[in-house]
Amino acid sequence: MKRVLIALAAGLALADAAVVALALPPILLELDTTVEGVAAVIAVYTGVLAVALPVSAALHGRGTGAAGALLFAAASIACASARSLELLLVMRALQALGAAALLAAAFDALDGGGAGRRLWVGAAVAGTAAGPALGGVLTEVFDWRAIFVAQAPIGLAAVPALLATPMATVREHLPRPPRDVLAALALALLSGALTALLFLLVLLLISGWSVEPLAAAAAVSVLPLAALAGSFIRGPAATRAVAGCLLVAGGIACLALLAQASPLWTIAPQLLAGIGIGMAFPALAGELMPERTRGQAAALLSLRHAGITLTLIALAPVVAAQLDTQVELARERGTALVLDAALPPTDKIELAPRLFADIESDDPRDALAGALARERRRVAREDRDFLSRLERLEDQLRQENGSGDLLGQLESTLGVDAGDLIGELEGLEDRYGPDLAAGLRDLEQRLGTNAGSSLLADLEGRLGGRTDPRLVRRELSRLGGELDDVVLAAVDAAFSLAFALAAALALLAALALLPRLRRRQGRVVLSARRGLGAEALALAALAALLLPLGYAIARNELRTEPVQIADPCQERERRSVGGVEGAVEQAALVAIDRAACNHGASREELVLALFDEASSRAYERKYGVKPGSLGEILKSAIGF
Repeated sequence: MKRVLIALAAGLALADAAVVALALPPILLELDTTVEGVAAVIAVYTGVLAVALPVSAALHGRGTGAAGALLFAAASIACASARSLELLLVMRALQALGAAALLAAAFDALDGGGAGRRLWVGAAVAGTAAGPALGGVLTEVFDWRAIFVAQAPIGLAAVPALLATPMATVREHLPRPPRDVLAALALALLSGALTALLFLLVLLLISGWSVEPLAAAAAVSVLPLAALAGSFIRGPAATRAVAGCLLVAGGIACLALLAQASPLWTIAPQLLAGIGIGMAFPALAGELMPERTRGQAAALLSLRHAGITLTLIALAPVVAAQLDTQVELARERGTALVLDAALPPTDKIELAPRLFADIESDDPRDALAGALARERRRVAREDRDFLSRLERLEDQLRQENGSGDLLGQLESTLGVDAGDLIGELEGLEDRYGPDLAAGLRDLEQRLGTNAGSSLLADLEGRLGGRTDPRLVRRELSRLGGELDDVVLAAVDAAFSLAFALAAALALLAALALLPRLRRRQGRVVLSARRGLGAEALALAALAALLLPLGYAIARNELRTEPVQIADPCQERERRSVGGVEGAVEQAALVAIDRAACNHGASREELVLALFDEASSRAYERKYGVKPGSLGEILKSAIGF
C-alpha cells in the first residue's frame, strides 16, 4: 500500500501538464490573463522542476522526500487559493520544488531502476492517461481551483509512506547530462511537442470552439490512452523511437489542417500521435539512454521538462499573436457580412459594432453567441415595446430640433396626465404588438378625443416606417451561422501555425535519431529477431504522410471560403431592403465607403471605430484620423 501511495504521488507530479491543462482556459478568463500567462502556469512548474531535479537527486536524504511531498501538498492548496496570476505562478514554483524532492525519493522508494521499474514507469503513464479526465471532471463539476485542491491529499498521503519505506539514500554527485547528445535532443524535442499538443488542443477545444470542459477532457483522453497502447509495441529501441517520432509529427500535423470545428476530427490525429508517444518515450528514456540510478532518472526528467519549458516559451507568443490578428480579421469579416445583409441601414451600421465589440481572443465563439442572443432579445422587445420605441423617437427628435418631449406633447394634446397615458401605451403592447396604426387608432378612441389626430398620424409615420422585426429576426438567424463560421475560421487559422511548429519539433526528433539506426556494409539494418523491422518503420512514415494529406484534402473540400474585405474605393454590389429605406441605405453605405477610402481604411474598420472605443483608438493610431460621429462622417462624405 505504501508503494502504491508513493507511485500515485510520483505519477501526479510527472503528469502535471495533463492534469492542469484543463484548468488553463478558465484561468485565462477568471484571472484576466493572456495565452502567455496560462502557458506560464505550466512552464514555471516544468522550468523549476528541470533545475531542481538534479539538485534533489544529489542531496536526497531520509527526510527530503517527505518534506517535498508536504511542500507539494501545501503549495497545491495555495495554488487553489490564488487570486492573481502572479501569486499562482509563485505557488507553482514552490509546488515544483516539492515535486522535485518527492520524485527523487520516489525513484529510490520504488526501486525505479531495478525491480520496481514497471511501477515507476506505470505511475507516470497512468497519471498522464487519467490526467485529462480528472481535470475535466473537476472543472466541470466545481471549477479550476478544484484541480489543485485534489492534488493536496495525494501529496499528503505520500508523506508517511515515504517516511516508513526503507530506501537507499546514498549521496550522489550532481547528475551529468546524457552522453548520447542526439538521443537527448530527441527526448527534449519530443517532450516539448507532446506538451504543446496537449496545451494547444485544450485551448482550441475550450477557448476556441467553446466545448464544455468535460467533453474536452473526454476528447483529449484519447491521446494518453493511445500512448498506453503504443507502449506495448516491441522492437529495437532506435526503430521504435524513430517510428514513434514520425507518428507524433504526422498526428500533430493533422491538427494544423482541421477541416471542421468538431472534436471528432481530433480523434484520428490523437490516435496516431498517442501510439507514437507510447513507442518513442520508453525507447528513449530507459533504453537508448539508461535510467538505472536516481541521478540518471533525474537527468532524463530534467531534460524532458527543459524541453517542455522552452517549447511553451516559444509557442505561447506565437499563438497569442495569431489569435489577436485573426480575431481582428474576423471582426472585419463579420462586419462585412452584416453590412451586406438585407437590413435597414441604421440597424446594420449599429448592429455590427454591438456584435463584435466584445469579441476577444480568450473565448470568441461564446462572445459572438452571447452578442447574437442579446440582439435577438432586443429585437423581440422592440417588436412589442411601445415605450422603448417612443424613447428612441424622442432621442431622434432631440438630435433633430433639440426637443424630445414627445410624451409631454401627447399629454398636452390629448388632455390626459402622464400616468394615464403611460398606462394606455403599455396596455397596447399585448393587444397590438407591432401594428402601430391599429394601436394608435384604438388609443385615440379610448381617450375620446380627435385633437391628437395629426400628432398621432405623425407618430405613426415616424414609428411605422421601421422594418418589420420579423425580417430582422430572420436575417439575424441567417447571419448567425455565417458569423460563427467566420469566428471558427479565425480560431483555426490562429492555432494552425502553432500546431505546425509542434509537428516540426517531433519531426526534428526523428531526424536526430536516424544516426542511431545500425549500419552494416553501407545499408541501414532495422530487422530484429522479433518486433519492429524496416517494414514497420516504412509503414509509420507512410501513415505520418498519408493522414495529414487526407486532412489537407478534406480541409480544401469542406472549409468555407473566407469573406473578402472589399476595397471601399471601388464600386460594389449591395443587398437592399428596397423602397425608401433601400435608397437611404445606398446613400449611407456609399458615404461610409467614401470616408473610408479617404482615410485609406476599410469600410468595416470605420464602422467598428464609430461605435467601439477600443476600435476607435486603434483606428486613430493606424490611420492618423480620429473617427467622429456617424452624422459628421456622412455629411463630410456626402459633400465630397
